[in-house]
Amino acid sequence: SRCVARADLYYRRAPLAASLEPTSATTAARFSLAASGMRRLAAAALAAAALLRPASSECSKHIRFGTFDEANPYAALAPSQWLDDDEVCWVYYRQLSGGRAVAHLDSGELDVAMLGSTPYATAVARGAALTAVAVLHNKGTAQALVVRCALHGPQDLRGTTIATPRYSTTHYILLAALDEAGLDHVETAELPSAGAAAAADRVTVVTISPTEIEAAWSAGRIDGGAVWGNTLVNLTSADWGGSPPSGCQPEPAHEMITAEMLALWGYETLNVLAVRNAFLSRNEALVERLAAGIVRANADYRLASERGRWAAGPGGEYNSLVSAFVALEAPGYDSNVTLARVADRVAKFEYPTAEQQLEEQSYLAAQIEKQADFMFSQKVLASIPNASGTDVYATYFNASFLEAALAAGAASGFDSDGPRASPLAPLQQESVLTPCAGWAVEVVNASHAPVLAPHWPPPHAGGGGGAYRTDESCVWAVAVEEPTQCVELRLPFLSSEPPHDVLEVFSSSGLLISSFTGRASPPNATVRACANSTTLAGAAAVGTALTADRDLDVSLPEAGAFLAMFLRWSTDGHDEMQLGNYTAVGFRASVSLEGDASDCPSCGPHGVADSAGGSCGCRCDAGYAGSSCELETCNGVVTRSEAEGAVRATAVGRYDAYSRCGWLLTGGGAPFVALNLSSIRLELGFDEVRVYEGGVIPASFSAASTTSDDFLFSTFGSSPAATLAV
Repeated sequence: SRCVARADLYYRRAPLAASLEPTSATTAARFSLAASGMRRLAAAALAAAALLRPASSECSKHIRFGTFDEANPYAALAPSQWLDDDEVCWVYYRQLSGGRAVAHLDSGELDVAMLGSTPYATAVARGAALTAVAVLHNKGTAQALVVRCALHGPQDLRGTTIATPRYSTTHYILLAALDEAGLDHVETAELPSAGAAAAADRVTVVTISPTEIEAAWSAGRIDGGAVWGNTLVNLTSADWGGSPPSGCQPEPAHEMITAEMLALWGYETLNVLAVRNAFLSRNEALVERLAAGIVRANADYRLASERGRWAAGPGGEYNSLVSAFVALEAPGYDSNVTLARVADRVAKFEYPTAEQQLEEQSYLAAQIEKQADFMFSQKVLASIPNASGTDVYATYFNASFLEAALAAGAASGFDSDGPRASPLAPLQQESVLTPCAGWAVEVVNASHAPVLAPHWPPPHAGGGGGAYRTDESCVWAVAVEEPTQCVELRLPFLSSEPPHDVLEVFSSSGLLISSFTGRASPPNATVRACANSTTLAGAAAVGTALTADRDLDVSLPEAGAFLAMFLRWSTDGHDEMQLGNYTAVGFRASVSLEGDASDCPSCGPHGVADSAGGSCGCRCDAGYAGSSCELETCNGVVTRSEAEGAVRATAVGRYDAYSRCGWLLTGGGAPFVALNLSSIRLELGFDEVRVYEGGVIPASFSAASTTSDDFLFSTFGSSPAATLAV
């Protein structure tokens, strides 16, 4: 073996949060994390449901509600703003999958969400801090495995590629169907290369988003999908894009197995209304309002079915509202075809009464446990609660809100207080402003302190302006006029959908300094970086790496300037399409001169000035980060050159969701570094620590490197490795 004088420790964080337990100091580098504890809430007091009216554009409180594109009676509450009042506005965010909705609930991005029973089961098994307060529906025939021509039964699926969103109820349905049919499968999160043949003796299961499933179907890269909602409609309406087998014609997908069929085999699936515990403890009255509205809507539909306001035609005001919600656009109220199709989709579900839900709580807990156990057996979950039994799962259901809804008369449906189709709630749409240039150079001096805010929208109907663009990447090279000058980035506002819509800050050499994503709270962060001897022309390689997906001119023509930092704002293809009195999204940042490299910044109570790297910065205490050590959690890559010390993910009792943290341990000139991983408390299967030797930085932490071949090992869970010398 070889000894080197550097070691790298990199940490990636999945959405579900955990907490830190303090540990005593050691002389070796130490990483210390701890699992979070769960808090159980007492039953809410019963209260009568209030009659509500649509809100004005001014709201003192915004409730963030994660929804899907399924057609259900309670969907009418959203576009009508039936839950709003003069102070409280409910804002609806379209989710890609239940797994992502769980992540957003647990990290504080959402307050409430509709969850399928499988993502709910996996969340319970993972110890998520949420509670279910009602069953929204049973899946019925609204979810299905749909396939191309020449595939008639499960026995035909060998050698095929089937896609489904990970941790979804359709993921569970697909795996259960394969298990019942005795078919082996292999699971991957990446689509096979175009034209690549699937394994002939098994089924290849690809876990991708609904949007990606639709694109893969149109391209002929999958043979079918286990899907729901608009994706189910689109796959059964659009021709398969592959080369049809002999005897087949290009045609849309057809149903092979529905959720209703699997329920007959004992694999019942449903949706629950899940509430974040921290929100529930402070807003019981609002949760009562929501539960009562859902019970009322479902009851009204059961009583009237496809008549009156639920009619699939003129006068079907409630059905038209559901149509607006499903499409997230103004519906064609005079289009009987559109409304009839939505009415058919609503009828595919089964809607249990509140009384039935109260009577079947133990059955619900047993079904949730069964789904968690099955997903564990299929190696989708890395762990399940040690203390098995339905009591573990029953504690996650709070029936008091159903009881309150019944006491308020919600089981009788709507009276004169029902939803109204006019006016419809505002819908936040993608900005119509010019796209960002993709590449820009900002030279900061005493007279120029640029404000960076792509598509920053003026307020309009919803109060929050337009949405930022999807599938966008904007890169700014920030330079100064003197080789020793420094700049400071101030970030007073950022609101984005994590983890893929993110603002990253890189050093002039391409090292990740910080990354910011999410909307749970404004970051109000600062990032300081200093120039070095690299001229603008010499930084082109880093710029090219940051804009690698596009053919852009990244030339840096201005002579005499010196690069201080790069910023990259990137988004994925999903638009949450806020519905209601929505809030602003995007980011707003400013960059200004901030002293000289030899000037030591104020490091606050949690850091000390350090000029070991050639320019003076802050060496933060273990668990702190930021240019002034103001952040109570790790962020970006930190170089540690002292001979001994400690590293830690956070200074407080919970490490951040979506964290990307790295430590470059140079050893202070010693011949090797002894890394003592004394305490590892990470969520098994989701969060990990990866250790590398040498000075090569992994590609996800540097724009100037490729994937490192010096990877040593990764560790996760709660079993620390022995001391490692590299």
